[in-house]
Amino acid sequence: MTITDKYYEWLMEMMPGLCESHSRLLRMLFDTPFTAEMTQDRNRISDGLELRNRFRIGTEAFRFMNPEDRIELADKPCGVLEVMISMALRCEEEYMSLGSDGDNVERWIRWMIRSMELEWADDTRFEPRRAEHAILAMIYREYEMDGQGGLFFVPGFHGNMREIELWDQLMIWIEFVNSDGGI
Repeated sequence: MTITDKYYEWLMEMMPGLCESHSRLLRMLFDTPFTAEMTQDRNRISDGLELRNRFRIGTEAFRFMNPEDRIELADKPCGVLEVMISMALRCEEEYMSLGSDGDNVERWIRWMIRSMELEWADDTRFEPRRAEHAILAMIYREYEMDGQGGLFFVPGFHGNMREIELWDQLMIWIEFVNSDGGI
């Protein structure tokens, strides 16, 4: 098993239920490199890559790897799933700690998948081309102005989510959800 496989398994431990039902989609999200279409979204890539440090610190797997295996993970571009998980973790740790058990990463990822209109893509109905189209539409901001098809759908949003960096989209989404009855 490669270090990348061990890292992927570590990420899946944060979303056991979703991993059982949507493993093929999650693997595609992991393997698809995230491209920052807006300069500010490079921060999301940095956050995504920071997950690798958490893995390194939190597991012993990295200690016993030879340098070539370490390079394998270091050379892998930041994937869409890493961006999604890092945003979920930052939200949990920085914004939602009051009243949260801190273990809602899977819930956050499910909301993002729903917003991307990929909820249908469970392992029994997974269509790679259709899923890839939706993922690329999110990456290249080819979604609706209210965020439908992107990571954060805000029905009735008066503006253009495609012109707003992902972190600010997330903050707008949290405000919408909280005003609509809570997360």
